[in-house]
Amino acid sequence: MGLNVFKDYQGYSRRWMITHPWLYFKHGYYNLKAAWQRATRGYADRDVFDLDMYLLELLPATLKQLAQTSHGHPCSFKSYEEWTEFLYQLAMDFEKCQDDEGNDENEYYDDFMKSLNDIKWKRDENGCLAWDTHEHHDKISKLYYDRMIEIRKERQKLLEDCFARTATYFHNLWD
Repeated sequence: MGLNVFKDYQGYSRRWMITHPWLYFKHGYYNLKAAWQRATRGYADRDVFDLDMYLLELLPATLKQLAQTSHGHPCSFKSYEEWTEFLYQLAMDFEKCQDDEGNDENEYYDDFMKSLNDIKWKRDENGCLAWDTHEHHDKISKLYYDRMIEIRKERQKLLEDCFARTATYFHNLWD
C-alpha cells in the first residue's frame, strides 16, 4: 500500500494508547501513588526527581493564587494593590526562569539548526565515521553556544534575584 502508518508516531498519541491499553492502568497507578504520597507527606517521588522544575512550576502558580486570595499586605508596602503587583511580578519572573534552553531568545538558533542539517558524514583516515563540518557551521555553533551561555547566566541572575525578593518577604507569604 505504501502508506507510512507510523509517520506521526508519538509516545502517547491515540494510536499508541489503543495498541498499548495496559498503559492506562500503569499510568493510573502511578498517578494514584503520587496523589497518595502528596496527601500523606506533602510531596511525591516524581516531584523529587526533577525538583528544580517542580519548584519553578509550583512557585508562580502559588504566588498568583496568593495575589488573588490574600486579604492583607506587609507594612512595608503602601497598599494592597502594590503587594499584589509585587506578587504577580515575582510570579512572572519565576516563569521566565523556567525555560532552560532559551532558544526563543537565541537569535542564532535557526541558523544553527540549518547548519546542523548541512553536516555530512565522512570517513577519516582510520575508516571511522566523523562529521564533515565546514567553517560556516563552526562559526554559527560558536555564536549559538556563546549566546546560550549568556542567556543561562541572565536566567541564573534573575533566579537569584527572585529568591532574594522571596526571602525578603518569606514570612509574609500567607493568606
